[in-house]
Amino acid sequence: MALIKCPECGKQISDQAESCPNCGYPIHGSKDLKEVVEIQKTIQKIEKAKKTKNILIGSLIAAILIIVIGVSYYQSTSLERSKKRLEDSKQRFENSVQELDELERQLDENQRLIDQYNNSN
Repeated sequence: MALIKCPECGKQISDQAESCPNCGYPIHGSKDLKEVVEIQKTIQKIEKAKKTKNILIGSLIAAILIIVIGVSYYQSTSLERSKKRLEDSKQRFENSVQELDELERQLDENQRLIDQYNNSN
């Protein structure tokens, strides 16, 4: 048993019905019943293909949007990451300069102590 649309009113009815329960259109024994059923099956296949196509197109659009958003986000944060790396490098450089200054100060102090020791002897 299959459901078909009544050729008269378009309601879903059994293909075994004698007539449409909604409008009374004679179904069983109708010469055009096979033709109507085939046309309706073709229409259903076309509608199913359209739905599948629309789902595929929607999925493709969603995938493209996700990719575009991802790339945009990556590019927008790329500058921030570069700035952060630059700031980190700058901070390490400043720390190295301070360490060198401290080592130079200690070296000067050691040299002063050596000179003082040499002068006292």
